[in-house]
Amino acid sequence: MRSDTVSKMSKSMIKALSEAQVGDDVYGDDVTLNRLQDHFASMFGKEKGLLTLSGTMSNLISILAHCERGDAALCTKSSHINVYEQGNISSIGGVFPIVIPENPDGTVSFEDVRRFILPENQHFARTKLLCLENTQNLLSGRALPLGFNSELVQFKSKFPLKTHLDGSRLLNAYFFHKETNPSLKVEDLTEGFDSVSMCLSKGLRCPLGSVLVGSEEFIGRAHRWRKALGGGFRQAGYFAAAAFQSLMEAEEVIRQDHLNTRALGLEFRKRGLKVEQNDTNIIVFDPHVDGSGAEYIGRLGKVGILANTRMDGKVRFVFHENIKEEDVGDVVERMFSQEF
Repeated sequence: MRSDTVSKMSKSMIKALSEAQVGDDVYGDDVTLNRLQDHFASMFGKEKGLLTLSGTMSNLISILAHCERGDAALCTKSSHINVYEQGNISSIGGVFPIVIPENPDGTVSFEDVRRFILPENQHFARTKLLCLENTQNLLSGRALPLGFNSELVQFKSKFPLKTHLDGSRLLNAYFFHKETNPSLKVEDLTEGFDSVSMCLSKGLRCPLGSVLVGSEEFIGRAHRWRKALGGGFRQAGYFAAAAFQSLMEAEEVIRQDHLNTRALGLEFRKRGLKVEQNDTNIIVFDPHVDGSGAEYIGRLGKVGILANTRMDGKVRFVFHENIKEEDVGDVVERMFSQEF
């Protein structure tokens, strides 16, 4: 239950990988990868795509491609960019991070955003970029609400900041909203963002990779940064072929992850655990125990459950394709047994 990053490829993905037509991507002739990058760009409503090694690399490359040294980028307090990426935008890129508050659902007040944009004069860094996240890792996998993108577009018409979406689990947000909005398209969730990244190594179950999309000009700059950071690929079409196959299976897999998460959340609530609202495949709860979160995680390990604790001491479980529907009852039985 530690993360959806521990998910494994399906047999059909391995078969697709083994039969992939590949080339050398540094020369631009890996046809399967080129097709995948174009596919994601079209799916997200952008011009061009670029495979990177990870979500962290995608985010860093995006910020470096949007900003110059000495510029400022806005990011939310609980964002992966702010919390889990070593401050790399400043240590590597010389970009000044301005941390802004977010609402419990991951949205931001655009009045707050406006207030945090630094004045245009010689004393201040130029505020170039706004970074947001969907779904929200540290906010229990919350999906940005529908309608937020329209607010973002309206804001940008008055304050022309560049915008980047860390969409590491964007398909989780998409399939969550699609339950009640069957005609929804993925690009409806990326409207108003100049660049978007999405991981292949979580719900899509690939061993590595994140796809970054944006305008052709933006991807040109991002491509140069990827090369500078050592992210040039050779026969990446193997991973691209697996990703294509996973996309064909994604809706069924991710919808089941969401159903399993809700089922476990219901069982926890029945037993008095305080569970944060969960939209997608992440469930966060307060264990109500004495001692540290690390001690509680150790107790879980003794009954065969691997999990993570957050900095606030709450526990995070993450569902993925290798955790099945029948495992929900098994988790409950182990956690509420006399041995635990």
